[in-house]
Amino acid sequence: MTTNSDSAVDILTSESTYQKKYFDSWANNRGQPVVIAELVRGELNKDIVTLRQAHFITKSALINATWVIPVQPQWIFMNGTRKAQERQLLIGKLNAEKRIGPLEAAGLLLFPDMASPVRTLYNAQLWSRLFALLDSPLFESVPTINRASIQQDLGAFLRNEDVGLTLYIAGIRYMWRETSRAVWRAFAK
Repeated sequence: MTTNSDSAVDILTSESTYQKKYFDSWANNRGQPVVIAELVRGELNKDIVTLRQAHFITKSALINATWVIPVQPQWIFMNGTRKAQERQLLIGKLNAEKRIGPLEAAGLLLFPDMASPVRTLYNAQLWSRLFALLDSPLFESVPTINRASIQQDLGAFLRNEDVGLTLYIAGIRYMWRETSRAVWRAFAK
């Protein structure tokens, strides 16, 4: 689903109501999927990003459900331009890796311009690049829906102790210039 709406309420439209109900019931019974993105050194000393699935909240080793997650990686450069990568499906066993890259000197969004039923947990280097972009005057080059998702994800990860308070504060430092009500609503949740 793609949206340019500035309303957090409009993120899930009527066209996706069935999908949302199905996914919510599944997530409540099986745990919510998380896509973990990590920056690693690849071949020829080029940075690449590895993606893998994990569970949010459900930390039991007995649960091994996996999801089919469509990922549309996109680099966002510090000058505000974007470069889309090839759409991929993240399928397979938990902790199976998918590689994208080579990474360019940019921020990375895995689900640009869309609401995603998964949470995205970046490693420290990728969070740092994304926060540098959000802390710049061109923070609006990150779509509103993604800025809202970042705030919701950071809050959820902080409550679940997946990120520390220092990282959380780095992620909200730019909020003083945020004008979108949707992002403020997501931040307040």
